[in-house]
Amino acid sequence: MTCIALRQLSLSDLHAILEQKDSLAWLGDIHSGALPPAFVLRRASAKVLAGEPERWWLPFLIVEQGERAVVGGCAFKGAPTHGRVEVLYGVSKTDRGRGIASAALGELAAVAFANGAAEVLAEVEPHNAGSIGVVRRCGFIRSGERKAEDGVVVEQWVLGRS
Repeated sequence: MTCIALRQLSLSDLHAILEQKDSLAWLGDIHSGALPPAFVLRRASAKVLAGEPERWWLPFLIVEQGERAVVGGCAFKGAPTHGRVEVLYGVSKTDRGRGIASAALGELAAVAFANGAAEVLAEVEPHNAGSIGVVRRCGFIRSGERKAEDGVVVEQWVLGRS
């Protein structure tokens, strides 16, 4: 399995990425499509600036240890509600199929449980076989489906604290 580490962004890191400052050399090699989407970064910034806890809003970079490269990102979608926290994750297209998303999701779930969450929720589009494989490998159980705000049907996958 690929050796990765999660690195949670600070608010200033997040703003530097959004502003595409030249001072991003600390990130090292960034694979194409590896950074969290701008809407995720903007939402996180707005929530933290409004007083929401950084732990649950600031995204993480997925860093491949051997290459010291940013290969993806993951995040919580806010603080737990009734003990359940939702997650999102993504890996650059060139790095998919190597176990990176599974390793990152496993580590993100461990962070959630260490900080009091009882369950972790991941929503996956039914046609996304790769992501369904990721949640299955991490021990998530399909708990149903729902229609998302954008009208897309998503499967809900839940992992409980063991």
